[in-house]
Amino acid sequence: MASTRLQNPATGATVAAERKKMTFSFWVKRSKVGSGDHVLIEGRSSGSYFAHVMFNSDDYLRVRQYNNGSNDFYYQT
Repeated sequence: MASTRLQNPATGATVAAERKKMTFSFWVKRSKVGSGDHVLIEGRSSGSYFAHVMFNSDDYLRVRQYNNGSNDFYYQT
């Protein structure tokens, strides 16, 4: 039986080898600057685990992964 694997055509690496890499690319035109939090992308598996890309109410871009009371990853411009 044949095996099916996803492979990156640029590097030849399989998905398993690149499991910790990802890229998001998008343009955003904001119309209500300084008017609260604006979530662009969010994933949530429970109340204690989530990840998001957002503009906060102070107009900083925030990328955050939160897990059970602490930040696994947090970056704010």
